[in-house]
Amino acid sequence: MADMPVRRDTLLFSGHALLPKGTCLHESMKMITFVMEVDAKTGRIVDTCFNTIIPLTNQFLSRILIGYDLNQGIDAALEEIQRRAFLTAERAFLKAIEVGYRKWLAHHQHHGTAGTVRRPGPESLPDLQPDGDF
Repeated sequence: MADMPVRRDTLLFSGHALLPKGTCLHESMKMITFVMEVDAKTGRIVDTCFNTIIPLTNQFLSRILIGYDLNQGIDAALEEIQRRAFLTAERAFLKAIEVGYRKWLAHHQHHGTAGTVRRPGPESLPDLQPDGDF
């Protein structure tokens, strides 16, 4: 980690969603967490991470999302994941991504494309509670 260059022009956003009860993932984690690093100037996803048990799931989903332009919305990325990833907890993964996107969108609307790292107050953010509707 010490050898990695520091990016001063990116922002970090996260999203969480409850996993469906009765699945192996729910028994071990209860919730999916999605984190994305976004270029503050372009709105492109630079890196992503999911808290998955199997690394290949994280790698596969990250390869779909990295490079995606959030200024175009999130629907096309979610549709691509639905076409290519057949996951037991698919809705939870999609919801976590959507919540992360909504956080980016709130920041983007408040600060614009070249936003700074200043954080909007909680009153300006949409409801970001995990969605338990499966």
